[in-house]
Amino acid sequence: MEKTILHLAIDNICLELETLRQPQLKERPFVLATLSNRSVVQATSPKAAECGIYPGMPVSIAKKRCRPLAVIPPDTSFYKTFQQKIFHKLMSFSPLVEISSWGKYYVDLTGTKRLLGDPVDAAYKSQKLFKKLIGVEAKAGIGTNKLVSQVAATLVPPLDICEVFPGSESRFMAPLNPQLLPGIGPVTQKRLQELNINSLGKLATIPYEILKAALGQPAAYIRDLAQGRGDTNVNTPGSIPKIDIRLHLPEEENDRDILLAYLMALSEKLGYRIRKENKIPYNISLELVHSDGIRVRGQKTTKEALLYLDHFIFITLKEIFNRICRRRIRIREFIVQASKFSLPYRQLHLFPWDEMIYKKEEKLNHCLDLIRNRFGFSSILRGKTFYVSQNTLN
Repeated sequence: MEKTILHLAIDNICLELETLRQPQLKERPFVLATLSNRSVVQATSPKAAECGIYPGMPVSIAKKRCRPLAVIPPDTSFYKTFQQKIFHKLMSFSPLVEISSWGKYYVDLTGTKRLLGDPVDAAYKSQKLFKKLIGVEAKAGIGTNKLVSQVAATLVPPLDICEVFPGSESRFMAPLNPQLLPGIGPVTQKRLQELNINSLGKLATIPYEILKAALGQPAAYIRDLAQGRGDTNVNTPGSIPKIDIRLHLPEEENDRDILLAYLMALSEKLGYRIRKENKIPYNISLELVHSDGIRVRGQKTTKEALLYLDHFIFITLKEIFNRICRRRIRIREFIVQASKFSLPYRQLHLFPWDEMIYKKEEKLNHCLDLIRNRFGFSSILRGKTFYVSQNTLN
């Protein structure tokens, strides 16, 4: 059976949700950015864009360029709530729904024709659902794979639908600009321009050996994309148990001692929560959000069940931090995630003196937990967290 993939796209969904929560923003220019001295614009409303403001611009310059500009701090938890609400509504169309990114969804409509009617009708119903749920207009693309449906959705205005019939994928892609392909970065775009390749049809006809000499290893993958070949599997996210902790710094920092102090505080907070839920994780990840909006992420999986103790959590996070923190740009946010949980037990060491360090740390953590259970988490902190403001930990 031929696959039928529907792609729904809501442009600037975070901005749309902010105007839903604060209707007065519809009448004035606003941007999404953190409230700090060195923050940069993350997203711009249409009226702010008319003033020459663009993502990546420092907020201080944006305010000078547009005096009535409103700066709204991003509320990720609020956006995620609506993202999940839309996801569960789309599950009524098909059990296979995938969240691609903010405001981007794939729905596998294969075999649903007798239930939902023609795919175009199903796409129209889903657009009406979006309009009713959050008052936003979605673009829709229909194709035999995720690539074609995504590209189709970019070519139409909101509340419109573009359907690519089976067998016509290569003809549909041929006249389009290569920059429409997902994953084509500025370096590859520049290289294609140098080779005078200004359409996907031209790109698809170039012999593989020549294309590989020009683009390197990704040549085969890019050529397949240009011919309209893409992934057909819509992957519904599973409910993987995990613990997320975010720490937004009151001041953007690049001082290493201060950053490690916050990392120690994060380790304590994560360890306290893990022990409270009686779990032991074997995987831990750290994500750094820089002041210019760039995110860097690293992770580590360990075989030893030690990531329930603050000291070993800090050692692991410090190792990841040293590996991924290569930029000199200030950091504004830490995001730590623990996963791959097991029962709270570990293998004992052969020699008793090897157990002493673990016993001491377990006793220390137990005493800290007793104090925090009674007086709150910030009632007692380690000396390494001297630089940390207690308000950021509550």
